[in-house]
Amino acid sequence: MNKMTALMAAALSTAAALPLTVLANDHNGEPSTVDKAAATTKDAATTTKIKAKLAADRNLSATDIHVETTAGVVTLSGKVDNQAQVALAEKTVKDIKGVKSVHNELGVKGAD
Repeated sequence: MNKMTALMAAALSTAAALPLTVLANDHNGEPSTVDKAAATTKDAATTTKIKAKLAADRNLSATDIHVETTAGVVTLSGKVDNQAQVALAEKTVKDIKGVKSVHNELGVKGAD
């Protein structure tokens, strides 16, 4: 390969990598686009695992429990039949990999 071809190949490979470098860079302390997408994907996977685990428990009504995960912090909301289900849902969620903490905002039906 002659010098001109080598120089052009190096310039093209650098230019091709530039958008990925820009996406991955941290600007002003903010998470990069790539980091945000990875975190969102991880949170979605955690939420899916939680919903499956809640649905598998015969002592819980998963349709009554709403789950939201942000940066590994899980928020449970909705209304369940009794206080025992509130506690069981929280315990079930705490044991799932990827859960950093649980904000249990579940209420008991008719306890308003």
